[in-house]
Formats: sequence, C-alpha cells, structure tokens
Amino acid sequence: QTVLPPQLAMLVLQDACIGLKNAHAKGVVHRDIKPGNILMSKRGEIKLADFGIASDEKESEVPAAASNKTIVSNTTVSGSITMAGSTLGTPAYMSPEQLTDSSTVDARADIYSLGVMLYEMVTGTKPYAGDMAPATVAKIKKGDYIPPRKINKSISPEIASLISKMMRPNPAKRFQSIEPVIARVRKYLKRYDAHAIRVSLAQSVISQ
Repeated sequence: QTVLPPQLAMLVLQDACIGLKNAHAKGVVHRDIKPGNILMSKRGEIKLADFGIASDEKESEVPAAASNKTIVSNTTVSGSITMAGSTLGTPAYMSPEQLTDSSTVDARADIYSLGVMLYEMVTGTKPYAGDMAPATVAKIKKGDYIPPRKINKSISPEIASLISKMMRPNPAKRFQSIEPVIARVRKYLKRYDAHAIRVSLAQSVISQ
C-alpha cells in the first residue's frame, strides 16, 4: 500500500479533525471513519463523507482510495439510528467499545478511528486485520499492534505519540475531544507550507 509523506498525512488528519469538530459540535458521531469515506476535489478540497447520507456536493469529487491519497473536511451531516448492542462501522478502524455496542459510542470512537487512519497513512498497513475474528477482537481490546516506528523508522516520535494516544483501547485514556488533536497537528504543520501541499494534491487528482 501507499505510504504518504508525514506532512501530507498530518494535513489530511487536520482536515478530518476540522470536519469532525463541526459534526461533534452538533452531537453527531460519524462511527465509520476510514479512507473510503475520504474524498477530495479537483481543487484539492478535502471532504469527510457518509454520515449516514451521501455527500450532495455539486463539484466532482474523487474517492481518495482511487488516487492512492487519503484526505478530508466538513460536509452535511445527519443522525442515524442504531439498535442497542449492534455493531456499526468497518472492523479494521473500529474502537474497542464500538465493537461491543455502536449505539453508545461518543466522539472518542471517531478519534480512535482517525488514529488508525493516520497509522495506515504513515506505515502503509493497518494496525489490525479487517475482520471480526476472536483473535483480532482480542488484540484490538488490548491495543496489541506493531508500533508504527517499527514498520517505518522515519516516522517522528511526535507522530508516533499522537497515534498512540488516539488509539488507546480505553477511551478514558484517549484524547477526550478533537480540539487537542487539532492543536497538536497544527503545531506540527507550522514547519511546512500547507498551501503547497494542497496544490500538489489538486495536481494529483487532475492528473488522474
């Protein structure tokens, strides 16, 4: 799989967080954060899609997976109904508590899923298998995954630490809201030209 440059991955994370901040402020939990729900337009605009409804953006958008990129921002959101005790989401990106009962999860479940996505962007692999096998579920609940720096030594301790806190199996030990994640990401991105990164994304979409 594709490994994204860290500054690009962090720009993606920043935009995803901003989209989720808007949703969480309305009391909406996405519950299915994954690359397939990340879209980007030909202008390098990033969209976080599928809050139970399809995006109605008029501008042509390309699934990030189709361009080997993974990107995001805010879109129209709506609530959805989930039966108690049911599981909703994509196993490889779901938090431990979401595996048990999707109806009771809060914003911290989305933060966990974003951590999984960041892990995948900088390592080129998922921390866990995409199935509901007992062995996989047990690993997710224990937080038993290969540290990202063991897969890609070029990953900075700063990013590895961010992933670790976002993916804590106990939600009480994760970031409690999206704001501190945004603060860390923005601090990291200050050393880069975000506009130039976005322009390169637009050029990548157009070229395809």
